[in-house]
This record gives sequence, structure tokens and C-alpha cells, in this order.
Amino acid sequence: MLKHRLSAPALLGGCLVMGVLFTADVLLSWDAAQRFALTAPASLRWGVWLALGAGAFALSRTAAVRPAALLQPHKPLGALMLLTGALLEVQALVCGGLLEGVLAVLAGAWLLWFGTRALAGPRKSPPPPAVTAVMGMGWFFWLLVYRALVVPAAAVRLSCTVRVFSAAAALLLMLLLAKVFLVPGLPCGHTLFAVGTLSFLFCTCMELPLTLVRLVTGPADLTELLTALPLAAAGLCGAVCAAACLGPDTVE
Repeated sequence: MLKHRLSAPALLGGCLVMGVLFTADVLLSWDAAQRFALTAPASLRWGVWLALGAGAFALSRTAAVRPAALLQPHKPLGALMLLTGALLEVQALVCGGLLEGVLAVLAGAWLLWFGTRALAGPRKSPPPPAVTAVMGMGWFFWLLVYRALVVPAAAVRLSCTVRVFSAAAALLLMLLLAKVFLVPGLPCGHTLFAVGTLSFLFCTCMELPLTLVRLVTGPADLTELLTALPLAAAGLCGAVCAAACLGPDTVE
């Protein structure tokens, strides 16, 4: 493992810069509905996004294997998980059908529950049964399936592509958070760093600005915003996890 780790502010600042560039691209180069690029091929943007994903996994070799910060009470992560859970409960009350609402309520309850565990520390109480992880992942899995298979997505429909990447990153983050709290000390720091970084990039720095632009210009509605907000909060959870993975390692 590499000993000279990245700076967390530099890493997350780079994601914010990419988010600003992406927002500028949406405002200047996409059509009025923010779905298709009017300049440069869609494949060029796909290439940039995939390169960012590959870069995150390449840089994960510099992360801690078992981040010490996640074995202790972690107030920022706990607070952001509570925020994500609360936003999901609001989303369940305001939008969606019965299935989406039930899944959102369960996922919100799981994040509120495990957010309190993050505030107390994962080792302060016995871990709950592993089956509880399904509660936290159900809504994110449904969202990914809906965005990838139900919505008429295509490679050139860039707004659909961003939302699929965002849902996939958030789902993987929930899976890794479940591992962190159900099996404290599990050596998943490298993957958590990469997924946390990509969650922050796609959910917070890309989907949320895209949704706000679409809301202002007309194509988006309140339902889309209330779906983007818990994803953006989950992306912030990913940023905190990525920063924790750049800290001390319990194996050092």
C-alpha cells in the first residue's frame, strides 16, 4: 500500500471543480430540456465520466484498508446519514407510488437507525442481523432499475445517463455502509474510497446541479427534486467516507 496518501480537501475539491464544469456544460452546450448535447459527441462526455471512475479506483490504492475513523464515533457521517434518512422520509410522503413509498420509508428508517450507530460508534453495540441491509438498499436498487430500464434511457440522452450513474453509485455506497456497520473492521477501505468519491461526484456534484437547472428551465418538477436531494445527501456521506479512508489505518 502506498504511504503517501492524497489530501482529502484536494480530492473533494477536484470533484467540486468537475461539478462546476459539468454545470457549465449543461447550461452552455445542452438542449433546452437538458437531455442532449448540442456540441461535441455524447461519447466524449461518456469517456470523461468513465475515466473519472477508473481514476477513482486507481487512486483507491492509496486509501486505508481498514479506516480507523470509521471504527470510532463519526459525527459528520452520522449527521449526514440522518439527513439522508430524513429526506427519504419526506420523499416517501410527497411522491411516488405505493412500492416506491414503502421502499423509501424503509431506506430512510435504516439510514436514521445506522446514523445513530455512526454517532455512537459501530462497536458500541452488537451489530444487527445482516438482513437489515436490505432495508437500506431497496429504494436505491429500485431507483437504479427504474432509471436504467423503465425510463427511455440511451447513450445520447445524457441526463438519463447521469441519473443512472448516480443511482448506481448510491446503491454501491449503501452496500458498503452496511458492511462497515454490520462487520466493523472489514478490509473494504479501498472500495469505499472509490465508491464514496464517485457518489459525491455523480450524486452531489452532477445530479443535483442538473436537477436544479432542469427545475429552473422547466423540464423537472418537485418529484425529481425530492429524489435528487436524498441522493445528494448520500453523496455527501460518500465524501465523508472517502476522506475517512485517507486517514489512519488500523493495520498501520
